[in-house]
Amino acid sequence: MSTQQINAAVLHGIGRAPRYESFPAPLAGDDEAVVTVVTVAAAALKPSDRLTADGVHYAPTEFPHVVSLDGVGRLEDGTRVAFFIPQPPHGAMAEQTLVRLGAWLPVPDGIDDVTAAAFLNPAWPPGRRSCGRTRPPQDRRS
Repeated sequence: MSTQQINAAVLHGIGRAPRYESFPAPLAGDDEAVVTVVTVAAAALKPSDRLTADGVHYAPTEFPHVVSLDGVGRLEDGTRVAFFIPQPPHGAMAEQTLVRLGAWLPVPDGIDDVTAAAFLNPAWPPGRRSCGRTRPPQDRRS
């Protein structure tokens, strides 16, 4: 993590409400071949986010941790994407997050960021087809 700060919804423990506060900005660093920084435009608040904060669904094991598992934003080259499962401790409810390469889909023109973010989680299987993908991104961790 860097010394530069971003604003984010930060969870400090299971069962606690996230707080809007400063958080270290993500850096791809030596992992640029595996991860990239995404500048977040929108992230929907979904039931899965509440379950995460309650420790039931994809619960973080280390704190502090930025909440939300998906969102819409721009890659460093300006490409607009819907992204999934940011790298801990980063989450989608922040100005920037860190995402595995390929863990995103292009967002078609004509769909605004907020609508695309709301569409992600409930529509993942059909949504990936409408965005030109037929399979979820591969996990590239060894």
